[in-house]
Amino acid sequence: MLEHTLPDGSRHFDWLMEPGEARPGARDEDRSLLAFRVSVRVDDPSVGSFRAEAMPAHRRLYLRYEGEIAGGRGRVLRVAEGVCKVVERTAGEVGVEVEFAGRRRALRGRRLNGGVWAFEQESP
Repeated sequence: MLEHTLPDGSRHFDWLMEPGEARPGARDEDRSLLAFRVSVRVDDPSVGSFRAEAMPAHRRLYLRYEGEIAGGRGRVLRVAEGVCKVVERTAGEVGVEVEFAGRRRALRGRRLNGGVWAFEQESP
């Protein structure tokens, strides 16, 4: 999870996830990440539901990158790290198991319209 501060001083969080296993022979830098723009910290267990805006796939290097983003697009700082496993994925729905700081939970996202998604924590 990256905090992305834009040149105008506004900020949001970029939630990045690897969608699955690598294809045989794929280079690490070629693997793309699912990316969502969110206004909340997904790693906060008190956040039960939230909206997310789908973003274009990100390169895997952003899992470790911090600093200025080329083209004057601001700066990113990693604020949380964990395991996000995509367990189900269709055009309109995604199921994700997340673990941050030893806390596990399941989230389900549903596409509302365009690139906007609604995520909710699933009951255990």
